[in-house]
Parts: sequence; C-alpha cells; structure tokens
Amino acid sequence: MNKTKNTGKNRKRRFTADLHIKKNFVHACLSKDLRKQLKRRSLGLRKNDTVKIMVGKHKKKTAKVNKIDLKKERIYLQGLNLKKADGKEKLLGFEPSNLMIIEIGDNDALRIKTKKEGNKK
Repeated sequence: MNKTKNTGKNRKRRFTADLHIKKNFVHACLSKDLRKQLKRRSLGLRKNDTVKIMVGKHKKKTAKVNKIDLKKERIYLQGLNLKKADGKEKLLGFEPSNLMIIEIGDNDALRIKTKKEGNKK
C-alpha cells in the first residue's frame, strides 16, 4: 500500500478498508497496571473486557464491552444506553480511542496466557 499525506485519501482508505484490516483500528490503551504486566501500551478490544471511558459525558464510568461493530468502528458497552424520543433505548457507541482497558475478559485463553506471563523479550 502506498503512503500519502493527502487526508482525503487516508480517510477513504480507512472507510473502505476490509474487515480484517478494520480490526486493527479497534485498539484501546491499557491501564498502568496492565501496561507493566503485559509490557505493551495498547491491546485490541474484545467482548467482556472491562473498560473505563476517558472522554465525554460518561467520563470516568466503567463498563464491560457488550458488542464491537467493525463496520462503524464503534464499541457498545453494557448499561450505557441512549433513550430515544419514542421511549425506546438503544446502545450508545464509543470510539475505541476514548476508552482505556482496565481488565481483560476471561474468554480468551491466549490473552490470559499473555497476561499471566507477560511478553518475554
């Protein structure tokens, strides 16, 4: 893939990217404890990870990841709903860059193994 500084072309590449590439855009920074433990700065988000919201109206709230939408690049959290005018509720979507991973979910054996051992370099 050729590199360019043209913002329009970069945005187009991001929005028209395939899902296996968009998966790389759904990363969030780690808390200080996890950074020391894993010896990494960020990690891909997965369902059942516990995250803290860093920016916006819901700042400093913590919640579990309920759903990840790769097409829209949005993370939906449990318990944070948007109330619509007709009274229905829908999940509120967050950008991954506005979240911090506090705890890794227990549903992934590889990430748990990495969490316990840390990266040995």
